[in-house]
Amino acid sequence: MNDDQLLLEHLAVTDEFAPDTPLPAEAWTRDAALAEIERRVGMQTEERIRPRLPERTRSRGWLVAAAAFVAVLIVGTVMLFWPGPDRGPVVVDTPTTTVPPTTTPPTTAPPQSSLNLPDTWQRVGSQTMTPVVGLFDMIATRSGLVAVGFDPGEEDFRQNGVIFSSADGVEWTRLAEDDPALNLGAVLVYGVTEGGPGLVAVGMGCEDDAEPCAPHATVWTSVDGTSWDRSAAAPEVFGELSALLDVVNTEHGLIGAGGFYTTVGETELIQPTVWFSSDGIEWERVWQGEAYDYSSATTLTGFQSLAADADGRVVGVGTAVNDEGEFVGAIWTSTNGRNWDRIDPNSEAFTSDTDSGISIIDVAAGPGGFVAVGSDGGAEVAIWHSPDGVAWTRADTTDQPFENIGALDAVDAIGTGWIAAGAGGTVTLWTSPDGLTWDRVHSIEPGYAAAIVATDRGIAVAGAVAGADDNHAAVWAGPAFDPAAPPTDPGPAPEQVQEDGAPAPIEGLSCEELADIGLGYAETLSYWVFYERPSELDPDGNGAPCEAFFPSEMIEEIVGGADKLAVEILVDYTSGTFTAAGPAVDDGFLCPGGSVEFVDNTEPPPAASWRWEDLYTCDDGGGSFVLGANEFYTGAQHLAGVWDIASGTDGYVGLTGGGGFAVHAEVTNVIIGWVWPPAGEN
Repeated sequence: MNDDQLLLEHLAVTDEFAPDTPLPAEAWTRDAALAEIERRVGMQTEERIRPRLPERTRSRGWLVAAAAFVAVLIVGTVMLFWPGPDRGPVVVDTPTTTVPPTTTPPTTAPPQSSLNLPDTWQRVGSQTMTPVVGLFDMIATRSGLVAVGFDPGEEDFRQNGVIFSSADGVEWTRLAEDDPALNLGAVLVYGVTEGGPGLVAVGMGCEDDAEPCAPHATVWTSVDGTSWDRSAAAPEVFGELSALLDVVNTEHGLIGAGGFYTTVGETELIQPTVWFSSDGIEWERVWQGEAYDYSSATTLTGFQSLAADADGRVVGVGTAVNDEGEFVGAIWTSTNGRNWDRIDPNSEAFTSDTDSGISIIDVAAGPGGFVAVGSDGGAEVAIWHSPDGVAWTRADTTDQPFENIGALDAVDAIGTGWIAAGAGGTVTLWTSPDGLTWDRVHSIEPGYAAAIVATDRGIAVAGAVAGADDNHAAVWAGPAFDPAAPPTDPGPAPEQVQEDGAPAPIEGLSCEELADIGLGYAETLSYWVFYERPSELDPDGNGAPCEAFFPSEMIEEIVGGADKLAVEILVDYTSGTFTAAGPAVDDGFLCPGGSVEFVDNTEPPPAASWRWEDLYTCDDGGGSFVLGANEFYTGAQHLAGVWDIASGTDGYVGLTGGGGFAVHAEVTNVIIGWVWPPAGEN
């Protein structure tokens, strides 16, 4: 990979984005990162399952992704996987499938953990973890820590499963790197637990290198992590397009959750699904919710995480729909792992305060019950507490020290309280004695957090950090915090940062301030359009803001010279249509409307996060043109960038143009700028 190939993105991040794009630091969440990696795999082929424009419009910090996610890959093609709600009893046939038994079942229990986590916070195992792009789960076992994820695989195409272990929490080893069970075909590992023959990991994969392949829910088992067995394709149990997103070992047995993906006509459906195993070897599908259409969701839906308490109560969290069809936080509960109930889907505790959708990302059980964490629209953290897994209260975070953090991505019990991790450019930790009142206790470094493990020997956080030429899996380790006595001075609140470390722009900055933080003209134009073209940035009203701060040739490269004709295009992604107005339309150089559809992703220019192209076909029969959009991170919660006309047919051959665009309201793209006629037609 070259220096521009930073892998992670989000959130708002779907199969519609170009590969190898950087992740804005303020958008670093577990889900954002995972969705991007899955998307990257799928973007390597021309065939797509869901080239739907609305997905590209979601906020980069998410969908949120994160959470409820998980975005699920169809290797070679991509789809988003969104489990649906529980709407009454569902009878499920329960065929079983078998994971090949390990050759040497354990005869003795693993030794007790020898964790010796450092007494000052530091990133550990960094050399071992390069070039792995991210970790997505981590657990404490009786013999240390185990973390799982996946890496780019050969030639950045098919992902390989990754297993790391550490006896002391400081020195890390990659296990089974050349094991066919982890690198044959495509392997995406999402979760791991101690159980069965030793370790049980879950995710999805396909067994061959055909293009594309449709991954299915997959289980891996191992005695000690050094070699693995992989479940075979079993459509009657794991489905043909499906995923296992988390697994937990309970007194009832091993429970895994994920979902089935199906299409009926042009309708995309999802069913939340639960699998069960008494030994990690033989699995049966035991519960499915009613399928529902997820295509209108603006956040990723479905099971995100599982947790079980000492009394045998199992809780699953994510995002689903309420009785009105609105996407809200979802919590399911079970007392045996086989029968599941959805906690009141219409409760106001699970609705959004920002009207942007709720994502519940992680859940943990402890002496004080359960705590679930996530995000409200990517803009605010969201936290819930329950003493028993049935009655849930949402914490009021209005005056709590979450500063610019938009999501909490991981939570664990510590002592009689809780510790959570999130990132707003910087991985940050909070503690709580009761799950409702929280204190910020430490800021680590830029990155994202996917899992947190709290032990009496210290704390470890798994996720990823940006390197010089790529993003790398990361584990941070340090001392424990007492939720009842948090540090009196945890230091300054973490600042939202861009990839270059500069403070992220916010609304109201002047041209001089934008220039001072290092924005180029394309980024400045993006900022101006996103914040609805403030006149103070363009005092002469000619549509080219901040001209005095940039060379004229830099400006003309984007917006054209003296021959340009102004145009404004409004795209409605829900209907796949556009309307255009302005002198360029009045003079006949651009049609007044037509249809729009996604074409492709191409290599983004320097400094751009990604580039995508849409085909605009005019209703008047005059031809079509391809409009390319280069997106830039400017600190906005949604998408903005510059555009150009890449090609045209019939009356639009040779037409060029450029300007700025911004996506608002998730499904509307405002494109402003100019077109200029082909030479000789002025």
